[in-house]
Amino acid sequence: MLSAVFELVKGFIVDSPIELDVNTLLSEAAIGGFGGAVGAFVTVPSDVITTTIIAGAERPGGEVQSALALLETVLKEEGVAGLFRGALERTSYWFFAIGIFLSCYCSLRQMALSLPL
Repeated sequence: MLSAVFELVKGFIVDSPIELDVNTLLSEAAIGGFGGAVGAFVTVPSDVITTTIIAGAERPGGEVQSALALLETVLKEEGVAGLFRGALERTSYWFFAIGIFLSCYCSLRQMALSLPL
């Protein structure tokens, strides 16, 4: 998902009147970070459910609920906000992690493409 957002935003900027070189290291880091943040935010609810299942299974005598039952419990007890527990931290982390990764990847790809074969 994050690479799709990355490519869509790059394409949008190239096709728009925005004067920005999308192939610079800083631009790729920012656009990649945005893609990573979107992907992280969208997957927060599934991460909350997965983490809760794992935490429950690790407790001695802890009963493991199904994902659907746990989803119902979280919604009943905490509402929709409970599904987005930790969203800011997760989104911030992946913004920087994916921004760094994609900018390095794109730079290495450009260097490799410029090598004589």
